[in-house]
Amino acid sequence: MMTTVMLLLAANPSLEVTITGLASDAGEVRLAVFSSREGWPERDELAVRRVALKIVRGRATVKLDDLPAGTYAAIAFHDADGDGKLKKGLFGAPQEAWGASNGARAALGPKFEAAAFVVQGDTRISFAVEG
Repeated sequence: MMTTVMLLLAANPSLEVTITGLASDAGEVRLAVFSSREGWPERDELAVRRVALKIVRGRATVKLDDLPAGTYAAIAFHDADGDGKLKKGLFGAPQEAWGASNGARAALGPKFEAAAFVVQGDTRISFAVEG
């Protein structure tokens, strides 16, 4: 007698991110999700995911599928003028609203550890931009 064994491969979890606190629906939200402190928070080319999101009624949401389980941190800014860059003033202070996961904030940018969260299964997070 032959036994058939079926292996069910579980897909990697998804991460749903909602950004709130947007002053207008103009422009877009730029979101970067990092899996380590390397590049955090300014070198978004080192992020595991980067997306530009449409704003609807002062909020933007995205579902990032197939994200391996692990520790992540997210940062976003309201790119009101749509140029793809965070505007900074004298001494590097952001001039566009921004925020990070866990509401982490600091004058020179939040630490990865302060913004870190764990994805083990499908996960939802939400945070506001301020500025």
